[in-house]
Amino acid sequence: TITKRSYDRAMASNDDKFDGILLGVAQQHTNGIEEILDTFFGFLRRKTDFFSQKEQANQVILRSFQKQCAKFDEQKEKEKEKERENAKRARLAKEKELQQQSVQTEKEQREEALRRQSIANQQKAKPQVVEIDEEEQKPAPTPITPTPTPTPTATTTSTTTTPTTTTPSTTEKTEGEEESKGAIPNAGNGGQTANYIWFQTLQEVDVKIPVPKGTAAKQLNVEITKNGLSIAFKNNLKEPLLKGTLHKPVKPDDSFWTVEDNELITLNLQKVNQMEWWRTVLVGDTEIDTQKVQPENSKLDDLDRETRPFVEKMMFDQRQKSMGLPTSDELEKHEKLKKFMAAHPELDFSKAKIQ
Repeated sequence: TITKRSYDRAMASNDDKFDGILLGVAQQHTNGIEEILDTFFGFLRRKTDFFSQKEQANQVILRSFQKQCAKFDEQKEKEKEKERENAKRARLAKEKELQQQSVQTEKEQREEALRRQSIANQQKAKPQVVEIDEEEQKPAPTPITPTPTPTPTATTTSTTTTPTTTTPSTTEKTEGEEESKGAIPNAGNGGQTANYIWFQTLQEVDVKIPVPKGTAAKQLNVEITKNGLSIAFKNNLKEPLLKGTLHKPVKPDDSFWTVEDNELITLNLQKVNQMEWWRTVLVGDTEIDTQKVQPENSKLDDLDRETRPFVEKMMFDQRQKSMGLPTSDELEKHEKLKKFMAAHPELDFSKAKIQ
């Protein structure tokens, strides 16, 4: 017994079985598809009893026509789906390429800025030999002994006359200096240790670790957790290249690492708190002075309307502290006190000490 399903499957496998014969027939008919169909139905009329039962013949023809229409629609839909898939794949590939180009350009800019700063630091560190002739040596002693004794007396008299004004400013500077301990950040707002160099934005931290030339990613064992980091060669896990507790927590699932040019491990760590600067990568390593961090304006433009004012306030306060000046909160307090003093002239504020 032949079922309709088995019949359709057999017919589907034989779709192109007679293409050669039918193509030869079609080539001999130059007046279009109607002439070919006339020839085919004429063959059925002359050589078979197909038309003896006209109603059944009509149903067979209609069923065959509908089946081929459905196959045509299905084929066209598959072609459209394939075109959509190809277009989507091409668009994703283009977006990925543009993203990689953007990341590469940003990385090259940071590395170039770091290289320039490194050269500038090296030039500053070089001792400069200056030839001084005899005429230039004569005025040299004069700045050494301008008036050593009068200076303390002048200072003493000034301090005795206005003790209240000098004491607060000295205290503020001391506090600012204590808060601003740490090395000066590099051009990428990061720092450098004996084993690695690092950069940062408010959102992420990039770490560069040099390794022997020819190193492949499959040779390394890299573990990034929320609060820890470990990098070692698989054949020497007991002596890791880098291991320790992270300065602040990160998002392990969003962080990644690569090996560049088979000689440089690059880590990208996504911060959990994306509104603060890191002082170091691993606890115990050299720290930087976050008050001297210089964020890029382009990064500020990426922030939303609620976050940006907070970050700008934080940057302003850091600059003020680094110069020994009052922060935005302190300025606001001073302004409120100023208005209060203006509203109450009958009160004496001459001995008031503003914190």
